[in-house]
Amino acid sequence: MKLSFKHVYKIFLDVIFPSRCIICRSFFNGDRFPDLFRIEKTDLTKISFHEVMGRFLCPDCLHNFSKVESPKCTVCGFMFKSRQGEDHVCGKCIKNPLKYRKARAYGLYDRALRTSIHRLKYHQKTYLAEPLGLLLFSTFINNWKPEDIHVIIPTPLHNGRLKKRGFNQTFQLIKNWPEWLKESGLDSFHVMIDQDILFRKRKTKAQVGMGQKERIANIKGVFEVRNRAKIASKNILLIDDVLTTGATANECAKTLLKNGAGNIDVLTLAHTERHII
Repeated sequence: MKLSFKHVYKIFLDVIFPSRCIICRSFFNGDRFPDLFRIEKTDLTKISFHEVMGRFLCPDCLHNFSKVESPKCTVCGFMFKSRQGEDHVCGKCIKNPLKYRKARAYGLYDRALRTSIHRLKYHQKTYLAEPLGLLLFSTFINNWKPEDIHVIIPTPLHNGRLKKRGFNQTFQLIKNWPEWLKESGLDSFHVMIDQDILFRKRKTKAQVGMGQKERIANIKGVFEVRNRAKIASKNILLIDDVLTTGATANECAKTLLKNGAGNIDVLTLAHTERHII
């Protein structure tokens, strides 16, 4: 069998410069030439964590991942404790209605996915934005129709935090979506990505370790809209990296609705493991 130059070059790199896992730091033979972004419409619903993240994680770490699966709440998107039955509204969402219509996430915020998000967010590994963004993109295509969404808004960072970090990880996850929609033949999604409509008017405390009540109090009244005309009667998809209690997403939705938006939906790369009984 005749080997292509690309194949020979890959073998050479694997021997001389093997890949190193971003989690455990062990060396492994990874795929250096993944053709991630030449995707056909039929492939979008089948994209897996293993094929997208296989060049960054060793086989052991790659298997430490859990995807969000049914049965789950049709509103908040969290999985039910029982793994049997169909999707339906959970008791918490019935008792305390959310401002957004529905929330969806790709995977659980633990192990491999959690560490991958941390590497992007806190360790400047911005090259992870494209593969993680593709997983988010796949979740978007699986859960929304072209007529569902008009404007996509990444959850904003306060200017001080943005300057310190150097980038908004949420925007990095979605900045290539218009190109991918075009390449995938999904031009029917006439969506506009706008990171300037919604902004934080004051800095808040880091919410790590806070309970739901603390998070709600911490985030209350922090968001404002710059241009109401851009969202008037429009269906908004709010993007974030992680959904924990939903306090931030709910406050964003509340602000957008108050300023004339239509329906608000939420999409995150991960949500915390909060199984609903």
